[in-house]
Amino acid sequence: MRKWIIAPLIIVLIVTLMACQKDKGTNYFVIGLKVNPDIDFIIDDNDKVVSYALKNEDAKIVAASLNLIGLTYQQALVLYMDEVIKTGYIDATTDMQAVLISLGHLKDAPEQKRTTDVFNFMFDYFKERLLPVVVLNQLTYDTSISELAQTLNLSLEHAKVYQALALLDPSFLIDSSQKNSHKQIFQNLLNAQKSSLEAITSIEKQAFNAIKAELVENNQISLEMFEEKKANDQVLLPLYSELRTAYQTSFEQRSNDYAQAKMEWITNVKDIIRGETPSYLAGEYVYEYAINLPSFYVINTYIVTLNADGTGRVKDSITSIRYSQTTSGNNACFWSFVDGQVHIRYRQDSTYYDPFEVRGNRLIYTWTIWEDGVQIPIKIVFKKAPMS
Repeated sequence: MRKWIIAPLIIVLIVTLMACQKDKGTNYFVIGLKVNPDIDFIIDDNDKVVSYALKNEDAKIVAASLNLIGLTYQQALVLYMDEVIKTGYIDATTDMQAVLISLGHLKDAPEQKRTTDVFNFMFDYFKERLLPVVVLNQLTYDTSISELAQTLNLSLEHAKVYQALALLDPSFLIDSSQKNSHKQIFQNLLNAQKSSLEAITSIEKQAFNAIKAELVENNQISLEMFEEKKANDQVLLPLYSELRTAYQTSFEQRSNDYAQAKMEWITNVKDIIRGETPSYLAGEYVYEYAINLPSFYVINTYIVTLNADGTGRVKDSITSIRYSQTTSGNNACFWSFVDGQVHIRYRQDSTYYDPFEVRGNRLIYTWTIWEDGVQIPIKIVFKKAPMS
């Protein structure tokens, strides 16, 4: 952060320095964060957020009810990324993910220190939380920025600012934009970002908040388990250099695979909000872990298969060490989706069903047992197996 220190020498010197600073005006910078959800911040010389743009629907979901203006960029990034993690756009259980970050500006000299500070802050954010997320330079991997820079003979940092405005304001003509002053370009960008935020209607905000709440609920158990493992020292510090190398060598494939998986999950949640049966629910769900399972029970196998035609199969094998007994089953079933739950029936006309909560790509079944006269509810969590 730059501070102006003016020694109390003479009035003329003070007035001269103040006038020069006034003529120079405020320097603005664009911090771009690409996770899907994607966001662009505008910050000033004091690293304060003066505006931001939510670049896709996912960003509008994550930032629902947030106000990031007036915060330092560090505070804004933490607040925003915390919501990204809570909603499951970044998954603590996989290393197939990256965050692309960039710093754009219109200054003639490079802003190497500020750029390094932004990257280091983002890297430390994930490292402190033991999250296996790679931080990459968006200016290197976003071909739309590099192509724009080459076409207009701009630096990548300048091209980032031009792109940010062109994406928001179709009337901004890229091929003649260099005729505008730096001050005017940033003023246009500030206005465009303000307009984009104001364009989100109250009905849309309600919908985004509803989807966000569902996403947070869906991801809650997964996060709780991750935090519990961290508390028990069961999560190792990720090997970030190796992850970075692996991700860079197959950047497009990894980013596309992760985006596809997240798109299916988000689509599933949006269908739930609309009260529809998610088409993506069909698949095989394999036992992942159990909450509150007594130590004398062992779940050997538990697989729930949901076919697209509404039929399915439940295969299980559970051992009671206390009674030296194993019970197994391999039963055909029928399933339907009702009020956010999968209902499994073993006869199509039966009024009795086993309810499974839908939490993103997981199903949760509450199994209640009696031991020593005490009722014990056990939550059994199934994770959807990758499609072969």
